[in-house]
Amino acid sequence: MARGSTLQIAYVLACLTTLSVRADLGAQDSLRDHDIRVSLYRPSDETERTIPQPLPTLTTITVPPAVNSVRQLLGSVHLYANSESASLIYALNPGLRDPLLPGENLRIIQIESTPEIRDALSNGFLFRIYYDQKVIKEIVSSREKLRPLIVSVSTMAQERFVDVNVKQNALSCVSSFSDDLQQIADRLDGRDQPTNHEMLLQVGSDIELFSQTLKAAAQPTGSVTSEDAATLCGVAKDLKIKQSGFNMTRDPNSSFSQWPQALVQVRTVSAETGKPVLSLTVHFVPEALARLKERDKVFPTLSSPTEWYLPEADYILWAARGENMPPLGQVRVSVRKTGNSRPLFVDIPVKQ
Repeated sequence: MARGSTLQIAYVLACLTTLSVRADLGAQDSLRDHDIRVSLYRPSDETERTIPQPLPTLTTITVPPAVNSVRQLLGSVHLYANSESASLIYALNPGLRDPLLPGENLRIIQIESTPEIRDALSNGFLFRIYYDQKVIKEIVSSREKLRPLIVSVSTMAQERFVDVNVKQNALSCVSSFSDDLQQIADRLDGRDQPTNHEMLLQVGSDIELFSQTLKAAAQPTGSVTSEDAATLCGVAKDLKIKQSGFNMTRDPNSSFSQWPQALVQVRTVSAETGKPVLSLTVHFVPEALARLKERDKVFPTLSSPTEWYLPEADYILWAARGENMPPLGQVRVSVRKTGNSRPLFVDIPVKQ
């Protein structure tokens, strides 16, 4: 092999660890939409080096018999095993379970190899993945940015609230949101467990809507209406669901368990006959964020059925002829992780 040629990291290590690699599948996927940075890191003395390079691409590997956990898999391909590299593996393989099954195929990043990188690997360095840094940084910093707003609204006079019940509900939800955000930010600061990209985006949107509502109420002529209280309580409830995911028992010294999610399988059926209606786009949005148009997302394939992995939340799902078409029918669904890992089956009755 010529010195300086581009090597797939997984392929280089295959010679050493008997990993089977199928490079032909790598070209089918892209990391362009992922926030990823890679460095060289030596755990023994915590030395870190930058490695300027093009965006990593993807390849597919087959799990060998000797590797039975995500932690072992990461180490076997010279990836530093931490919460961020584990989060990326789960993002690339949404249905992945830990422990792993020997012989299953997994998507994994491939990094351009150079003589300097090969020398570093031989001297105890590993590839360190930084994943979702931007959204995590925004969530962590928001706790301080929101504090003055929370104090301002919490100390507003009674006449700034529509009535006593609205004040009690709103302030209770503001307090709940503040406490849960503090705990989430602390856990993200510590980077002690894998997270989920969609979950983090939803947390960011919870914070955005919460902040918008408080800013409007805190204006000199602002007030807190029943609708405002409902918005604050909705995002507080959604954030509580997210915070519970961080409280799950997940020992970073033994394994990296996946963020709680469920495979949601959706059928679109006629509201009149119950028969399948094909080729519809299925949309989803957390119920608390339904007013934010940018949070509207779609399942990767048309119905029916169509399926995708969703992090825990209360969602509104609806079906339409296309991404910008009016709903033909919608349902509310509470998505929670199931112990047996079976799909959550959902029917959306539609009117044609």
